Amino acid sequence: MHSLHTLLELKLARSFVAVAEERHYVRAARRLQITQPALSRQIQQLEREIGTALFTRVGRTARLTVAGQVFLDHARRLLDMAEAAATAARRASEGITGRLAVGFVSPATYSVLPATFRTFRQRAPDVALELRQLSSGAQAEALRAREIDVGLLHPPVEGAPLFGLRVIVDQPFVAAIPARHPHARGRTIHLRELASEPFVIFPRRTGPGLYDKIVTLCHASGFSPRVVQEAEQMQTIVSLVAAEVGVALVPASIARSLREGVAYLELEDTSVRATLAACWRLDSENPVVGTFLELLPSVQVDPVSGATSPSTIAKELGVRRPTRRRTG
Repeated sequence: MHSLHTLLELKLARSFVAVAEERHYVRAARRLQITQPALSRQIQQLEREIGTALFTRVGRTARLTVAGQVFLDHARRLLDMAEAAATAARRASEGITGRLAVGFVSPATYSVLPATFRTFRQRAPDVALELRQLSSGAQAEALRAREIDVGLLHPPVEGAPLFGLRVIVDQPFVAAIPARHPHARGRTIHLRELASEPFVIFPRRTGPGLYDKIVTLCHASGFSPRVVQEAEQMQTIVSLVAAEVGVALVPASIARSLREGVAYLELEDTSVRATLAACWRLDSENPVVGTFLELLPSVQVDPVSGATSPSTIAKELGVRRPTRRRTG
């Protein structure tokens, strides 16, 4: 009943404003596309509800009373508010206003994140954007608890039937070594050449996908990494490498930004990739999620090998393809 009454009030307010501006019932009725008798009944109903006359009638012309002049300002504000509310609702349904909470792992800040957020701000400047740097595991929990709307994380993700998942960056790993390391002047390296080195690595409890891929790379080269330090943030890992605490395997995009005191070498004869994926709840009712996902790149990944075909990521990131060293 309340919503019906509100709609009725808006209808009567529009009729009142039309008569007040046209100062003529026939012209106002034509403007509203209703009959003149129907318009007269609406004005009479409004005057009954208010309890006072709003017009002085002379034939079909209308002149505002003192009460009508006061009511006109309020009626116009009411209609402006109703239009603003309707516009806001339409914009929200189109995903260009509202709120969006995005979780992200630190490697995302060196690849897809800056350009995506810049474009998103241009596309939806009225969206209240909340950014939370979280590990992949913490993002999965936050998605389950509906604390974030989208996660940018390293797959796999537990609870996959609940989530949508799309790979947005697929890139090689590179070796990060101290700038004064004996291999630092090279361009490429076989991972087995680092078998005796101490490693700085992500803790598995917070980034199982990335951790497992790094360990898999080492095992494929015939050794288990000797982990001397764990760190959750990419900046911290690279800083520890620069401090000569150990070496690390990091996504290739890191080589573009974090360079002081560190050398990056391409890995030879490796097929394991560092993937970054967008993750969201399939039952999300937030239309802004769709707007954000539309702006993310999409990488087609071979489900068997896990590699892109064809892969242009390394070239885009400015990382050269591995070349074999000549022997003999």
